[in-house]
Formats: sequence, C-alpha cells, structure tokens
Amino acid sequence: MIKYLRSIIYFVFSALLLIAYSPSYSDEKYESNKKSIVLGALKFPSHAASFIAYEKGYFNDENLLIKFKYYDSAYSMANALISKDIDFAITAITPELVNNAIGANESIKIFGGMLKEDEKNSQLILSSTESYKNGLNSIKAFKNYNDTLFGVTSKGSTFHYMAYKIYESLGIKNLPIVVLNDVTTIKEKLKKNAISSMTIISGIGNELIDNNEAKAIGTIFDIIPNYQITVMFTSKKLLDNERKIVNKFKKAIKKGARDYNHAFIDQMSSEKEKSEIVLILKKYIYPNLSQQEAEKIIENGAMRLTPNKRINMDSIDDQLKFFENEGLIPNDVKSSDIVSDL
Repeated sequence: MIKYLRSIIYFVFSALLLIAYSPSYSDEKYESNKKSIVLGALKFPSHAASFIAYEKGYFNDENLLIKFKYYDSAYSMANALISKDIDFAITAITPELVNNAIGANESIKIFGGMLKEDEKNSQLILSSTESYKNGLNSIKAFKNYNDTLFGVTSKGSTFHYMAYKIYESLGIKNLPIVVLNDVTTIKEKLKKNAISSMTIISGIGNELIDNNEAKAIGTIFDIIPNYQITVMFTSKKLLDNERKIVNKFKKAIKKGARDYNHAFIDQMSSEKEKSEIVLILKKYIYPNLSQQEAEKIIENGAMRLTPNKRINMDSIDDQLKFFENEGLIPNDVKSSDIVSDL
C-alpha cells in the first residue's frame, strides 16, 4: 500500500514539474496577444528613452513587442515611416513627413514631442579648427566670413533649418550649405577642415572639442530658444484604429525619458540606477567605449527629454514656414494640420 502511494505521489509530483517548466498554452496565448511594433531609431542619445524603455521592460509591461530598425538620418527614417517599414519614429520634422501628413497623402501624424532646445543642454554650433583660426570664432563672425560651407544631411533637414536660422538672425540671405547625407560624414568633413561649420547635439560636439577637432562658437539656444527638435510620429491608420496601442507606446516612452532625466539632468538617481542607464546606452550608442568613457560622453551631452510636455506648436509652425520658403511643402500648412489631438 505504501509502495502504491509513493508511486502515485511520484507521478503527481513529476506531472507538476512538467507543467511548471513546459511552455503553457496560456503563455503562448499571452505572447500572441502582444502587439508587434517596429520602431525606427538613430543610435544617438536623443533616442535614449526608447532604448531604456526596451531594456527595462516598459514596452513589455504595455504588452508591446518592440523591434528596432536603425537609420543614419531623420530623412531616411522619414522615408521608412512613409513606406510602412516602421510603425513609429522619434525624429525631426522633415518636408517628406509633412507632405505625407496632409491632403491626399495624409498617412502619418505627430502624436507627441520628445526633445526641445534647452538653455543648459543646448545643441552646439561648431567651427572647424582652420576656420576658427581664420576668423570664424563667433556667431556674428558668419556675417564677414566669406569661406563658409555649412554641412547638412539633406535639404530641409534639421541641420539645414538651424543653419538657415543662424543666417536669418544675422540678416544674411545667401546660405552656403553642403549636403553630405549623414552625420558621420559631416563630422569627418569638419575634422578635416573640408567644411567650415556644423550644428550638433552637445554630446557629439563636446567629444570633437575635447579631441581638438572643432571649436564651439555658440549654441542653438542663442538662436532658436524654444526649438522643438524631435517629435513622435506614427501612421494615421494606427491612430484612427488602434489608439490604445499609441497610448501604450507613449506611456512606455515617458517612463524611459523619466529614467534618463533622473539620471543625467535632475541628478535624482542613485549611483546604481545611473550605472544601469549608462550600460543600456553604451550597449546601443557607444558599444566600443568603456563604461567610464560612455558615461562621460552621455553626461556632457545630456539634453532633457520631454514626451510628457506639450508640443511647441509655434516652433513647428516656424519650421513649416522654412520648408515653404524653400519650396519643399505647399503653402499655408499649419502645425494643426500635422499634429494629432492625442
């Protein structure tokens, strides 16, 4: 009898172990119920909220399965969103995105902000070392410097817009830009004195300055104090039909931005929490650097991420006016035409 009872107990115990350590139908069902999302990203600190939200499980908490697709510029990411290669993009406003957010092409919309120009953590205006020696040593010096070649990624890009605003502030009409397609090429050209100027986020800019490869001559905050640099885009179809998914995405991104700001802007994180964030950003942005080197660059270039703040519609209207003046979008497009009421 005892032997028989032992056999039953062994059988039941084995069955329970099998259930506990085997994939269950409910787990599979849970996974299948998650929404698969492709998120466009640049390997820049401005995309920190996405990487943090992914690694810390904030997307997972919202039942979202995230896959990253990486791009070299806002222009290429805009085209990926338009062609439906990605579902969400955190990027700058480009003419391509605007033209696909209005009229018959109305297929995408802005549903939130991300990065704004901030006095303490502004983007830098750089001069090449040779141009600096030859007199391009301040913003005002652009007015009398005849050999200016401003590096931009593409016509209508954020780099083009910032160069335009610098020249506009000085009353200069001619804008000598050089289209170089991506940030890496612009950096290399500046380092080799093949161009005279560029604008860049402070993390990258300070690295060039520390290596004596460029000189800072001002900040974008000096020129465009309330510049809405990046925003969150998605398809109009997703906004119309699956708004809950968009809200879940935004909720996860807000948590990632909160952790980033606490660690590098507001100094509210413990050393352990801060180290955790550094390791996440090192993994995605600075894989070839040591943790100490990555932390220095991240801290030097930290800019406040603000997905929970209202979008600066005046800034977007100013960018739209620039696109219009350049003949890149139709006349009279307003921020309200391209921003969702989410």
